[in-house]
Amino acid sequence: MMDATTLILAVTTVANAEQADRLVALVLRQRLAACVSLQPLRSHYVWNGEQHCDDEIQVLFKTTSRQVELLRDCVLSQHPYDLPEWLCWSAEASPAYATWASAQIS
Repeated sequence: MMDATTLILAVTTVANAEQADRLVALVLRQRLAACVSLQPLRSHYVWNGEQHCDDEIQVLFKTTSRQVELLRDCVLSQHPYDLPEWLCWSAEASPAYATWASAQIS
C-alpha cells in the first residue's frame, strides 16, 4: 500500500516537441497527471533488426496510483509510435508536493 507521499512517475518518448505538447495538453486537461516534464534526448535502440539513433523528447508524468492506469490508457491510445515506451515506478515525494499533486489530479 502506498502512503500519502508516494507518487507514480511514468515515462514515454515521442519524436518531437509538437507530439509531446499534444500528449501533455490532453493529459493535463483530463487531470491524469499533476505535472509533466519534457527533456530532449538521443535514443539508441534496435528496431526490426536494425540499429537506430534518434533525437526524441522524453515525457515524464507525475501522477498517483489511482490515476496511473487511466494515464497509461490515454497516453498509449494517443501515442504516435507503433510500440511506445511506457515505464512507471513509485517515488517518495515531500508531503507538500504530494498534497499539491494529488489536489491537481482529483
